[in-house]
Amino acid sequence: MMKVSRPSLREALGVLSILGIIEHRPGSGTYLTSSAEGWPTEPFSILFLLKKKTLFEIFEARKILEGGIAGLAAVNRSEEDLDALKRELDSMRENLRSPEKYSRHEMGFHHAVIDAAGNTVIADLMENLYKLFKETRARIYRHFSARIKSYREQDYRNHERIFRAIQGGDANNATKAMVEHLLDFEKRLREEKNREELNRNG
Repeated sequence: MMKVSRPSLREALGVLSILGIIEHRPGSGTYLTSSAEGWPTEPFSILFLLKKKTLFEIFEARKILEGGIAGLAAVNRSEEDLDALKRELDSMRENLRSPEKYSRHEMGFHHAVIDAAGNTVIADLMENLYKLFKETRARIYRHFSARIKSYREQDYRNHERIFRAIQGGDANNATKAMVEHLLDFEKRLREEKNREELNRNG
């Protein structure tokens, strides 16, 4: 009817699913989500999701950049920086049952790590990177973490390790904890992507 191939149609449905516009219900079919509140507001967010390689290239960049940033934060952090990190970490713990609020404070934690690093060049660079990834990241996070209750608890523990290393001034362990956290998030994302493909093909 639409004069497109089945693989192209499946690809389009997959993107719409990640965007939160449609949802796949095993054994029933594919439906529009009940609310349009979480739909993308910027065309660039859709284009970003269409380029699958770009998404994982962003993770590669984050592992390199944010690992170093966490190490720098462990060396340069002030008491005010530690207070800001602790506030975001506490808010993450308090909102483990709320994917959207948890995601917001998790992002706040990463911004606090950048502030603690004390390098304005790095801060500007990361601001641009986060602008590219912010809306897409939050939508993806809500999409798969809402169905995996244990994920946010593990994610919180990952951030707690980052905080403890920064608090203790341990640059090596701060870098390691940050990279491991990002690897874990990337792994979950790939697993969810594979799950969606199996559901569409099954």
